[in-house]
Amino acid sequence: MMKKLIVVSIILCTGILGLAGCAPSKEELDGYTKLLETNDVDSYTQMLNNKTDYIGDNNKVAAIVNALPEINPDFKQQYFSIQSDGTNGLKIFYEPKADGVIKSISFSQKELESYAAMLFAFIGNAEEIQFMVRDTMGASGLDETKYQEFAHYTREDIIKNFGDLAQFYVKEKFNNLVGEAQNQLESFFSIK
Repeated sequence: MMKKLIVVSIILCTGILGLAGCAPSKEELDGYTKLLETNDVDSYTQMLNNKTDYIGDNNKVAAIVNALPEINPDFKQQYFSIQSDGTNGLKIFYEPKADGVIKSISFSQKELESYAAMLFAFIGNAEEIQFMVRDTMGASGLDETKYQEFAHYTREDIIKNFGDLAQFYVKEKFNNLVGEAQNQLESFFSIK
């Protein structure tokens, strides 16, 4: 029913725009239809649309954190917290997607460092990023004592490694960073 409504809406809008002399092309309509059907926006667009100068902008920070690519197929980003104690820190919490205990957890150092660079680029006054993990699924709510830190980055260190973070506002540079990170196989952290 919803898809029919969307298709009818697109047809009506196309007709109205056509009467006004500015109808979208077939390619644009196909793109709009695909976007409406999947309701999917790529990470770059999501982060760029929510770029903020302030770590305290909860809605924008949440959208940016949620736009991070997956760091491990067995884990999901479950929570994040903003440190407002003067550190302007951001903690991102991961836990297994499925029930059961995970015996070993591995992440790519390059991937985590790249994701920290993205976060620093799109959250203007963030000064440190911590990636936190637990080896079992949580109950409800965030209990930070059940997580351990598996990566910690400061803005200063990331700038030393990547240079000007504004380069990631260009989609090609952003996609290159994501691609390079996801192709890395080096193991960074492991719980045994």
